[in-house]
Amino acid sequence: MKDLVIGDLHFGIKTNSIAWLTKQIAFMEKQVMPLIHDHDRVIFLGDVFDIRYSINTQVGYEVKNMFRKILDSNPERQFYIIAGNHDYYSPMIEFEHYNAYELIFGEEFLKYHTNLHIAALLPILDNRTLMLPWYFTENDERYEATMKEYQGKFDLIYCHTECQHWSPEKIKLKGNAMVYAGHIHYPYVDKYNKLFNLGAACAFTFNDVNSSRYIYTIDDGIITEAYENITTPRFKRYYNDRIFTLTEDDLVNTSTQLCISPDNKNKAKYRERIKEIKSTYMDCDIKVVEWVDDQMGYDGPTANISTNIYEYIQQNIPSHLDNKFKKLTAKIS
Repeated sequence: MKDLVIGDLHFGIKTNSIAWLTKQIAFMEKQVMPLIHDHDRVIFLGDVFDIRYSINTQVGYEVKNMFRKILDSNPERQFYIIAGNHDYYSPMIEFEHYNAYELIFGEEFLKYHTNLHIAALLPILDNRTLMLPWYFTENDERYEATMKEYQGKFDLIYCHTECQHWSPEKIKLKGNAMVYAGHIHYPYVDKYNKLFNLGAACAFTFNDVNSSRYIYTIDDGIITEAYENITTPRFKRYYNDRIFTLTEDDLVNTSTQLCISPDNKNKAKYRERIKEIKSTYMDCDIKVVEWVDDQMGYDGPTANISTNIYEYIQQNIPSHLDNKFKKLTAKIS
Protein backbone atom coordinates (compact mmCIF):
# COMPACT_ATOMS: atom_id res chain seq x y z
CA MET A 1 0.00 0.00 0.00
CA LYS A 2 1.17 3.49 -0.85
CA ASP A 3 0.24 5.92 1.94
CA LEU A 4 0.33 9.70 2.19
CA VAL A 5 1.10 10.27 5.87
CA ILE A 6 0.39 13.57 7.64
CA GLY A 7 1.58 14.39 11.15
CA ASP A 8 0.00 16.69 13.73
CA LEU A 9 -1.94 19.64 12.28
CA HIS A 10 -3.41 21.25 15.42
CA PHE A 11 -6.20 23.23 13.79
CA GLY A 12 -7.17 25.92 16.28
CA ILE A 13 -3.58 26.56 17.39
CA LYS A 14 -2.53 29.99 18.69
CA THR A 15 -5.82 30.42 20.57
CA ASN A 16 -7.94 29.76 17.47
CA SER A 17 -5.97 32.21 15.33
CA ILE A 18 -7.82 32.75 12.05
CA ALA A 19 -4.58 33.80 10.36
CA TRP A 20 -3.04 30.45 11.27
CA LEU A 21 -6.20 28.56 10.29
CA THR A 22 -6.13 30.23 6.87
CA LYS A 23 -2.49 29.24 6.33
CA GLN A 24 -3.15 25.66 7.42
CA ILE A 25 -6.16 25.28 5.12
CA ALA A 26 -4.00 26.68 2.30
CA PHE A 27 -1.33 24.07 3.11
CA MET A 28 -3.92 21.31 2.80
CA GLU A 29 -5.31 22.69 -0.46
CA LYS A 30 -2.03 23.62 -2.15
CA GLN A 31 0.29 20.86 -0.99
CA VAL A 32 -1.68 17.91 0.36
CA MET A 33 -4.64 17.63 -2.01
CA PRO A 34 -2.56 17.48 -5.24
CA LEU A 35 -0.66 14.47 -3.83
CA ILE A 36 -3.67 12.37 -2.85
CA HIS A 37 -4.45 10.92 -6.29
CA ASP A 38 -1.05 9.20 -6.37
CA HIS A 39 -1.66 7.28 -3.12
CA ASP A 40 -3.90 4.41 -2.01
CA ARG A 41 -4.54 5.73 1.49
CA VAL A 42 -4.21 9.00 3.38
CA ILE A 43 -3.24 8.68 7.06
CA PHE A 44 -3.58 11.47 9.66
CA LEU A 45 -1.42 10.61 12.67
CA GLY A 46 -3.50 12.47 15.27
CA ASP A 47 -3.98 15.90 16.84
CA VAL A 48 -5.92 17.23 13.88
CA PHE A 49 -7.36 19.65 16.46
CA ASP A 50 -5.47 21.60 19.10
CA ILE A 51 -7.71 22.62 22.01
CA ARG A 52 -8.94 19.40 23.55
CA TYR A 53 -11.69 20.78 25.77
CA SER A 54 -13.50 22.91 23.17
CA ILE A 55 -13.69 23.32 19.41
CA ASN A 56 -14.02 26.87 18.12
CA THR A 57 -17.10 27.15 15.88
CA GLN A 58 -15.25 28.68 12.92
CA VAL A 59 -12.35 26.23 13.23
CA GLY A 60 -14.72 23.26 13.36
CA TYR A 61 -16.78 24.53 10.42
CA GLU A 62 -13.76 25.21 8.18
CA VAL A 63 -12.04 21.92 8.98
CA LYS A 64 -15.24 19.93 8.37
CA ASN A 65 -15.73 21.67 5.02
CA MET A 66 -12.11 21.02 4.11
CA PHE A 67 -12.49 17.31 4.81
CA ARG A 68 -15.78 17.21 2.90
CA LYS A 69 -14.05 18.72 -0.14
CA ILE A 70 -11.14 16.27 0.08
CA LEU A 71 -13.39 13.22 0.53
CA ASP A 72 -15.81 14.19 -2.24
CA SER A 73 -12.92 14.81 -4.66
CA ASN A 74 -11.30 11.43 -3.94
CA PRO A 75 -14.10 8.87 -3.47
CA GLU A 76 -11.82 5.99 -4.53
CA ARG A 77 -9.20 6.77 -1.85
CA GLN A 78 -9.41 5.63 1.77
CA PHE A 79 -8.77 8.16 4.56
CA TYR A 80 -7.86 7.29 8.14
CA ILE A 81 -7.66 9.59 11.16
CA ILE A 82 -5.95 8.30 14.29
CA ALA A 83 -7.03 10.14 17.43
CA GLY A 84 -4.26 11.89 19.35
CA ASN A 85 -4.18 13.24 22.89
CA HIS A 86 -5.35 16.71 21.79
CA ASP A 87 -8.36 15.17 20.08
CA TYR A 88 -9.78 13.88 23.35
CA TYR A 89 -11.51 16.00 25.97
CA SER A 90 -9.37 14.59 28.77
CA PRO A 91 -6.21 12.50 29.22
CA MET A 92 -8.24 10.30 31.58
CA ILE A 93 -9.28 7.13 29.79
CA GLU A 94 -12.82 7.11 31.19
CA PHE A 95 -13.57 10.19 29.06
CA GLU A 96 -12.45 8.68 25.74
CA HIS A 97 -15.95 8.92 24.24
CA TYR A 98 -15.66 12.71 24.40
CA ASN A 99 -13.52 13.38 21.35
CA ALA A 100 -13.34 15.99 18.61
CA TYR A 101 -14.28 13.64 15.79
CA GLU A 102 -17.55 12.54 17.38
CA LEU A 103 -18.39 16.23 17.78
CA ILE A 104 -17.28 17.66 14.41
CA PHE A 105 -18.03 14.85 11.99
CA GLY A 106 -20.79 12.88 13.67
CA GLU A 107 -22.67 9.76 12.61
CA GLU A 108 -24.44 11.22 9.54
CA PHE A 109 -21.23 12.64 8.06
CA LEU A 110 -19.47 9.28 8.39
CA LYS A 111 -22.43 7.38 6.94
CA TYR A 112 -22.32 9.59 3.84
CA HIS A 113 -18.53 9.69 3.50
CA THR A 114 -17.82 5.98 3.70
CA ASN A 115 -14.16 6.45 2.70
CA LEU A 116 -13.36 8.18 6.01
CA HIS A 117 -12.41 5.93 8.93
CA ILE A 118 -11.64 7.19 12.44
CA ALA A 119 -9.62 5.25 15.00
CA ALA A 120 -10.73 6.98 18.20
CA LEU A 121 -12.50 4.34 20.30
CA LEU A 122 -11.05 1.18 18.74
CA PRO A 123 -8.03 0.23 16.62
CA ILE A 124 -8.42 -0.26 12.88
CA LEU A 125 -6.78 -3.10 10.94
CA ASP A 126 -6.46 -2.62 7.18
CA ASN A 127 -4.18 -4.50 4.77
CA ARG A 128 -1.80 -5.65 7.51
CA THR A 129 -1.67 -2.12 8.90
CA LEU A 130 -2.73 -1.56 12.52
CA MET A 131 -3.87 1.92 13.49
CA LEU A 132 -3.85 2.64 17.21
CA PRO A 133 -5.59 5.58 18.94
CA TRP A 134 -3.64 7.40 21.62
CA TYR A 135 -5.22 5.54 24.54
CA PHE A 136 -4.13 2.23 23.00
CA THR A 137 -0.43 3.08 23.11
CA GLU A 138 -0.34 5.10 26.35
CA ASN A 139 -2.26 2.56 28.43
CA ASP A 140 0.11 -0.39 28.88
CA GLU A 141 -2.62 -2.93 29.58
CA ARG A 142 -4.58 -1.95 26.49
CA TYR A 143 -1.46 -1.93 24.37
CA GLU A 144 -0.39 -5.41 25.50
CA ALA A 145 -3.89 -6.85 25.00
CA THR A 146 -4.12 -5.29 21.52
CA MET A 147 -0.72 -6.60 20.42
CA LYS A 148 -1.71 -10.10 21.49
CA GLU A 149 -5.16 -9.84 19.87
CA TYR A 150 -3.71 -8.82 16.49
CA GLN A 151 -0.52 -10.87 16.67
CA GLY A 152 0.61 -12.03 13.23
CA LYS A 153 -1.92 -9.80 11.44
CA PHE A 154 0.15 -6.62 10.94
CA ASP A 155 3.53 -5.51 9.60
CA LEU A 156 2.99 -1.77 10.03
CA ILE A 157 1.66 0.37 12.88
CA TYR A 158 0.42 3.96 12.64
CA CYS A 159 -0.20 5.62 16.00
CA HIS A 160 0.16 8.71 18.19
CA THR A 161 2.88 8.21 20.78
CA GLU A 162 6.38 9.19 21.90
CA CYS A 163 8.48 6.40 20.40
CA GLN A 164 11.72 7.39 22.11
CA HIS A 165 10.24 6.47 25.50
CA TRP A 166 9.06 2.98 24.53
CA SER A 167 10.36 0.35 26.93
CA PRO A 168 12.11 -2.83 25.74
CA GLU A 169 8.97 -4.76 26.73
CA LYS A 170 6.76 -2.51 24.62
CA ILE A 171 9.09 -2.82 21.64
CA LYS A 172 9.16 -6.59 21.96
CA LEU A 173 5.36 -6.82 21.89
CA LYS A 174 5.09 -5.11 18.49
CA GLY A 175 7.48 -7.64 16.99
CA ASN A 176 9.17 -6.74 13.71
CA ALA A 177 6.53 -4.20 12.67
CA MET A 178 7.51 -0.71 11.51
CA VAL A 179 6.02 2.02 13.72
CA TYR A 180 5.26 5.52 12.42
CA ALA A 181 3.84 7.95 14.95
CA GLY A 182 2.57 11.46 15.45
CA HIS A 183 2.56 13.31 18.80
CA ILE A 184 6.17 14.55 19.02
CA HIS A 185 6.62 17.60 16.80
CA TYR A 186 10.23 16.96 15.82
CA PRO A 187 11.46 13.87 13.93
CA TYR A 188 12.85 10.95 15.92
CA VAL A 189 14.41 7.86 14.36
CA ASP A 190 15.34 4.52 15.92
CA LYS A 191 16.16 2.42 12.87
CA TYR A 192 17.30 -0.56 14.92
CA ASN A 193 13.91 -0.95 16.61
CA LYS A 194 11.94 0.40 13.61
CA LEU A 195 10.43 3.31 15.56
CA PHE A 196 9.79 6.64 13.84
CA ASN A 197 8.19 9.85 15.07
CA LEU A 198 7.55 11.76 11.85
CA GLY A 199 7.12 15.17 13.46
CA ALA A 200 4.25 17.61 13.03
CA ALA A 201 3.15 18.64 9.54
CA CYS A 202 3.71 22.31 10.48
CA ALA A 203 6.19 24.24 12.60
CA PHE A 204 4.31 25.90 15.48
CA THR A 205 6.76 27.55 17.90
CA PHE A 206 10.41 28.47 18.33
CA ASN A 207 10.97 24.91 19.51
CA ASP A 208 10.91 24.27 15.74
CA VAL A 209 13.44 26.99 14.99
CA ASN A 210 15.56 26.68 11.83
CA SER A 211 14.06 23.30 10.93
CA SER A 212 11.64 22.21 8.24
CA ARG A 213 8.50 20.08 8.54
CA TYR A 214 7.33 17.43 6.09
CA ILE A 215 4.60 15.04 5.04
CA TYR A 216 5.59 11.65 3.69
CA THR A 217 4.95 8.89 1.21
CA ILE A 218 5.25 5.50 2.92
CA ASP A 219 5.19 2.67 0.39
CA ASP A 220 4.85 -0.85 1.82
CA GLY A 221 6.12 0.40 5.16
CA ILE A 222 9.13 2.35 3.86
CA ILE A 223 9.49 6.14 3.54
CA THR A 224 10.10 6.85 -0.14
CA GLU A 225 9.40 10.59 -0.33
CA ALA A 226 9.33 13.61 1.97
CA TYR A 227 7.48 16.79 0.94
CA GLU A 228 8.53 19.98 2.72
CA ASN A 229 5.81 22.24 4.08
CA ILE A 230 6.46 25.59 2.38
CA THR A 231 3.04 27.12 3.11
CA THR A 232 2.68 27.65 6.86
CA PRO A 233 5.11 29.98 8.65
CA ARG A 234 8.65 28.90 9.45
CA PHE A 235 10.45 29.87 12.65
CA LYS A 236 13.85 31.47 12.18
CA ARG A 237 16.51 32.89 14.46
CA TYR A 238 19.48 34.97 13.33
CA TYR A 239 22.37 36.25 15.41
CA ASN A 240 24.27 39.56 15.43
CA ASP A 241 26.08 40.21 12.11
CA ARG A 242 23.90 37.71 10.25
CA ILE A 243 21.20 40.38 10.11
CA PHE A 244 23.26 42.31 7.53
CA THR A 245 23.07 39.49 4.96
CA LEU A 246 19.38 38.58 5.31
CA THR A 247 17.35 38.39 2.13
CA GLU A 248 13.68 38.08 1.27
CA ASP A 249 13.96 34.28 1.20
CA ASP A 250 15.21 34.33 4.80
CA LEU A 251 12.32 36.41 6.13
CA VAL A 252 9.12 36.05 4.12
CA ASN A 253 6.45 33.84 5.72
CA THR A 254 8.40 33.52 8.98
CA SER A 255 8.31 34.27 12.64
CA THR A 256 11.83 35.58 13.14
CA GLN A 257 13.94 36.48 16.14
CA LEU A 258 16.88 38.83 15.57
CA CYS A 259 19.21 37.96 18.44
CA ILE A 260 21.50 40.84 19.25
CA SER A 261 24.12 40.83 22.01
CA PRO A 262 24.15 43.65 24.62
CA ASP A 263 27.38 45.05 23.12
CA ASN A 264 25.72 45.48 19.73
CA LYS A 265 22.13 46.46 20.48
CA ASN A 266 22.90 50.19 20.87
CA LYS A 267 25.27 50.48 17.91
CA ALA A 268 23.91 52.70 15.16
CA LYS A 269 24.49 50.23 12.31
CA TYR A 270 22.48 47.54 14.13
CA ARG A 271 19.64 49.92 14.97
CA GLU A 272 19.46 51.14 11.37
CA ARG A 273 19.54 47.62 9.93
CA ILE A 274 16.78 46.41 12.26
CA LYS A 275 14.65 49.44 11.35
CA GLU A 276 15.22 48.69 7.65
CA ILE A 277 14.23 45.04 8.03
CA LYS A 278 11.05 45.83 9.94
CA SER A 279 9.94 48.49 7.47
CA THR A 280 10.73 46.35 4.42
CA TYR A 281 9.06 43.15 5.65
CA MET A 282 6.05 44.57 7.44
CA ASP A 283 3.97 41.38 7.00
CA CYS A 284 6.58 39.24 8.76
CA ASP A 285 6.53 38.61 12.50
CA ILE A 286 9.95 40.01 13.44
CA LYS A 287 11.10 40.48 17.03
CA VAL A 288 14.39 41.67 18.42
CA VAL A 289 15.70 39.85 21.49
CA GLU A 290 18.81 40.37 23.58
CA TRP A 291 21.16 37.44 23.26
CA VAL A 292 23.82 37.06 25.95
CA ASP A 293 25.82 34.07 24.73
CA ASP A 294 26.91 34.27 21.09
CA GLN A 295 28.08 30.66 21.26
CA MET A 296 24.47 29.54 21.52
CA GLY A 297 23.70 30.96 18.09
CA TYR A 298 23.53 28.04 15.65
CA ASP A 299 22.20 28.27 12.10
CA GLY A 300 23.52 24.91 10.92
CA PRO A 301 21.71 21.74 9.87
CA THR A 302 19.33 20.02 12.27
CA ALA A 303 18.31 16.39 12.60
CA ASN A 304 15.54 15.13 10.34
CA ILE A 305 13.71 11.89 9.64
CA SER A 306 16.56 10.47 7.56
CA THR A 307 19.16 11.14 10.26
CA ASN A 308 20.77 8.18 12.02
CA ILE A 309 20.64 9.60 15.53
CA TYR A 310 23.66 7.62 16.76
CA GLU A 311 25.84 8.79 13.87
CA TYR A 312 24.55 12.35 14.39
CA ILE A 313 25.60 12.28 18.06
CA GLN A 314 29.00 10.76 17.25
CA GLN A 315 29.69 13.49 14.69
CA ASN A 316 28.57 16.37 16.92
CA ILE A 317 29.31 15.35 20.52
CA PRO A 318 31.99 17.40 22.32
CA SER A 319 35.27 15.49 22.61
CA HIS A 320 35.24 15.50 26.42
CA LEU A 321 31.93 13.59 26.42
CA ASP A 322 32.87 11.05 23.74
CA ASN A 323 34.10 8.34 26.12
CA LYS A 324 31.01 8.66 28.32
CA PHE A 325 28.78 8.32 25.27
CA LYS A 326 30.61 5.16 24.12
CA LYS A 327 30.33 3.58 27.56
CA LEU A 328 26.62 4.41 27.76
CA THR A 329 25.80 3.00 24.31
CA ALA A 330 27.79 -0.16 25.14
CA LYS A 331 25.61 -0.69 28.23
CA ILE A 332 22.27 -0.34 26.46
CA SER A 333 23.13 -2.16 23.22
